[in-house]
Amino acid sequence: MKYHQSEREKYIDYANFIISKRKKFYEKLEILDKKENCILQKDYDYLYYLKNDYLYYNFVSKALNEMYSSKKDYVAIFLTLTLDTMCHKYKLNKKSKFILNQKYDEKVTINRGYKILQNFYRTLYKNFRVNHKYIHFDFVRVIEPHGDFTPHLHSIIYIKKEYLSHFYTFLDAQIAKNNYMGKYELEVLQNISRANAYIMKYMQKSFVNTQNEDDLKMFMGWKLKNKIRAFTSSQILLHRNVFNKIGFAKIGRKFLHNEGAKDYLETSNLYRYYSYVTWGQTIIRDPDGENEKIRTYNDTTFEEIGKRVIYKIVKYRRKKKNIFIEQCIQEILRYDDLYIKMEILEEDEKIKKMFDDFLFFNYNLSWLEFYDDPKYEIIDNFIIDLKRKLYSYRYRIDEYRVSKRVSLENYEVVFNKKDYKLLNKAI
Repeated sequence: MKYHQSEREKYIDYANFIISKRKKFYEKLEILDKKENCILQKDYDYLYYLKNDYLYYNFVSKALNEMYSSKKDYVAIFLTLTLDTMCHKYKLNKKSKFILNQKYDEKVTINRGYKILQNFYRTLYKNFRVNHKYIHFDFVRVIEPHGDFTPHLHSIIYIKKEYLSHFYTFLDAQIAKNNYMGKYELEVLQNISRANAYIMKYMQKSFVNTQNEDDLKMFMGWKLKNKIRAFTSSQILLHRNVFNKIGFAKIGRKFLHNEGAKDYLETSNLYRYYSYVTWGQTIIRDPDGENEKIRTYNDTTFEEIGKRVIYKIVKYRRKKKNIFIEQCIQEILRYDDLYIKMEILEEDEKIKKMFDDFLFFNYNLSWLEFYDDPKYEIIDNFIIDLKRKLYSYRYRIDEYRVSKRVSLENYEVVFNKKDYKLLNKAI
């Protein structure tokens, strides 16, 4: 168990390092409240942020659960995906001790194992078709570590009963095509109302198990060190910023006072509760203002329900060039000699890792294997891949306003982004 303990301590130390950095960041953070003419400061309490993450994930999971619980033509699938034994650096022997796995493929790091699961799952919900017609399904997905810290995946999938056998066939075919995927477990939950409990038990132990803070820090360090996104869902049923404002976190008391609010935290009524008390829009605009995408949350007639809280969020979508990638492309293209190109790829650790990932996912090669047998064609294809990543979109919230109902006709603005100014932007 020495391996397990040393890895565990490594992740706890990394979590403590990140917590310390964030505390220092928040200590320097100063925000001017223009209305009150005072300086606001925030503390970083990692337990508070973990719990708030859990509450949001729980809300999303319960919301989907509520949406499908009344649909008799749907079932919920509980799916567990694991990686093949070659992706596990260590394994348990008969004495329950971790020993080195002789079948381990050293190219499969924990981060790559996560990407294998992520890419595989993406093929499931992007490529599932019946009679050549794309079939959409909603899901929630959780990633957590095995005992040897190799990631595995749990998911709840809501799907029509008529497509169930097609999904089995499709899943089997995708598993067979991917050498890195191991065994999977699949259980059909005829009683959809049980689905949320299945998935959230994995989140609860990782986000709100305050009886053992080392366990929380270990999971936090494991996620951050290996760049793993632990929770993903197919739908955003309430904007995360708004959830934080009117939710059950401390700041929520400022925006919504409801005597029965605590009851919803303990029940499965979160989705109905938010549907009743909120109505809002997120608007995404391009910099030129021509293209506009509007998403309405809880899309019901405003007068029908009489919401207590309304909000409006306007984001501008900006195309941003990655200067580092642009410089790498220019430098590699500057020379014709293959070995000079390889030296350039090897000089910077960041670009070397990007190239190593490219080799793994496209050619099943490592850097060392490529070094023994280099090819112009592979580097040319890597340049093409870099060009795809040269531009990305960044979203900036320019307007964010939350209002609370104070009478039948009037709403009071209780939060307006323009009322606050970040004083020390350089931190």
